[in-house]
Amino acid sequence: MKRQYIYLGMIFILFTILCAVIYDRIQLAEELKDIKENLSRLKMEAEQKLIDAERVYQTKIQEASVLADAKIKEADNIKTKYEKLLAREEKKLENYYGNLFKYKYGDNYFNNSPIKRFRVDGDKIYVTIQNNGSQAIKPDFTIYFLNENGFVTATYSDVYIFSSVSPGETRISDGRINFRYGTPVYYSLNESY
Repeated sequence: MKRQYIYLGMIFILFTILCAVIYDRIQLAEELKDIKENLSRLKMEAEQKLIDAERVYQTKIQEASVLADAKIKEADNIKTKYEKLLAREEKKLENYYGNLFKYKYGDNYFNNSPIKRFRVDGDKIYVTIQNNGSQAIKPDFTIYFLNENGFVTATYSDVYIFSSVSPGETRISDGRINFRYGTPVYYSLNESY
């Protein structure tokens, strides 16, 4: 009988352990279920936040695109106004000086004149005079250099009083030049023979 009580005690202990294990398994299953539900909920929230972020991103891109298009239009309008203003000012200068040319570095040319071209190197100017006519000429000329505002920034003059340029002859007139009011944008020639 003692054995029987021992077996019964062991069965009771095993049964208690089994109940505890089953209870732990049930608790673990419930926790696992809660974790899965929380994970599912968090996943849905994350997907919704991603969708919301994508909407905000698309909206911001559209707003930026509209703003950029507006700024480009505004810049184009300003550019057009500037070009018209520049053309109007250039026309005024042309009307005042008569023969206005755009200045560039290197050789600058004149149309239909014995004064063919000039070049500015630093503070030196070299003017090419070429007589393609049939008689000697005595050039008397002034080159006006104008800055971007139309102000005369420098002039260069030469007068042939005691000498002349013979037919077919080419001469170089040179001298110093100082652009007092900025780099020239235009130049003009006033000449007589």
